[in-house]
Amino acid sequence: MVAVSGRVDRLPHPGENLVLREPVIYATGVAANIALNLRGLDAEAHVAGAVGRDALGDLVLGELRSAGVGVELVERSEEPTATFVFMIEPNGERTMVGARGAAERFDLQPAALASTHPSWVHISGHPLLDPAMAERCERLAGAAEALGIRCSVGLDGFAAGGFRTPLDRLTVLCNLDEYRAYFGHAEPTPQARSAPVVVKAGARGCFVVTGERVDAVPAAPVAVVDTTGAGDAFDAAFIAASLRGLDVRTAGRWGNAAAGLKVGRPGPRAASSAADVDDVLTGGGR
Repeated sequence: MVAVSGRVDRLPHPGENLVLREPVIYATGVAANIALNLRGLDAEAHVAGAVGRDALGDLVLGELRSAGVGVELVERSEEPTATFVFMIEPNGERTMVGARGAAERFDLQPAALASTHPSWVHISGHPLLDPAMAERCERLAGAAEALGIRCSVGLDGFAAGGFRTPLDRLTVLCNLDEYRAYFGHAEPTPQARSAPVVVKAGARGCFVVTGERVDAVPAAPVAVVDTTGAGDAFDAAFIAASLRGLDVRTAGRWGNAAAGLKVGRPGPRAASSAADVDDVLTGGGR
């Protein structure tokens, strides 16, 4: 998507016009944010998705390409590129409104695995809202699992609607609100499943649920400037750490550090390196 992000003193009342302060235009969205954050953490990344045949689509593809993200699986659609407005309140909380446009549906086939040879596949929760896309994601995940490729799924945009997905057999990356809506527990709770559930809990850090065990992974305190993209920064760092062979709790620590770096900066991405994350984990920086 493309987002216009700016600051507001408060959210608008019905019928009211508000002008964003310090507006910035970003190429963003879950896929772009995670991929660009992965590149900063020295991981190769490819995006599957769709943008419109418009100038905003050119903007998204140009930014991804310039960062070295593979875009051969990004389709051009007659639908407009997804566009959102982000309103950032003084406490850093982000509220967004917009349209998903071309990003709502695109052709996603298991053959994509052969062209990219991934070590990890992450599926955003947003496409799962569409039954046709949910089926495509299921086929992709099934093919990846058959090849021994690790997979994760986010519950972003999906959990609140009361939907269910067979993809919850994968490693689940979600925030606390999504966890509560999807799993029905107020706090992370042991459960019988083969893959971990990683619950992002803001200032509380994260919780790693593995079988009958729940590990709390605390985060260092940070000054919050902008929460936009904090979950994506966490997910990218968690995946990058896992690809380095680190255990799930240590990967959670990486996620906490990357999310902490992100919320201290404006915009949707952390722009952090592995050295930055290591600096936080060793107490050398924030």
